Amino acid sequence: MSQEVTVAAKELLDHADELFGRTSTLTTLHITDAAGLLEALARVPHLRHLTTLDLSGNWVAPGEARALAQSPHLAALKLLTMHNCALGDEGLREFALASTLVHLRQWFLTDNGLSDAGLATLADSHCFPELAALCFGHYGVSPMRYDSITRQGLCGVAGSPLLTSLTAIHWYELTDRRDADYERASEEVLSVPRGVRLVTHVEQIW
Repeated sequence: MSQEVTVAAKELLDHADELFGRTSTLTTLHITDAAGLLEALARVPHLRHLTTLDLSGNWVAPGEARALAQSPHLAALKLLTMHNCALGDEGLREFALASTLVHLRQWFLTDNGLSDAGLATLADSHCFPELAALCFGHYGVSPMRYDSITRQGLCGVAGSPLLTSLTAIHWYELTDRRDADYERASEEVLSVPRGVRLVTHVEQIW
């Protein structure tokens, strides 16, 4: 039976032996308050047991992105959530160029200020042979780092000959319209060789 824990970065660095020793089945971790500590965290060998990691809300500088991408201790990850991490195209490029996350299947990249250029580097990456689902767009109200991703960028990722396991892209939108029920999801198949699904999630904000 897996176990999920939320822990501040400094506590993890100071007490990793105790934390992982106490919860031997720990496979899911949500790390908070990691500003300036992500490069050190990437070197914690206990993380090799993780299959799910949530870094949401922690700003990830390019150097930290590089350390996470190249960490051998994160190689077992299947789900990586990086909502609102200020990753930007430069940070995404660090993952795309030299990632050890070869078993990653699902990657949340909402609210990271990404553009088509960043998605193009991901589409050209050999590092994600098992990646099946990607999530982009705006998932939270504040703060919002507006992506400048277009349909062309999404189709570029969907049609990548290198992302051979990709089956779905989830796109999140927020609306303040009050004249209809906008909490919904719609699905279409993008016109690319593998028929990748684009699932659009629209949520009302008040």
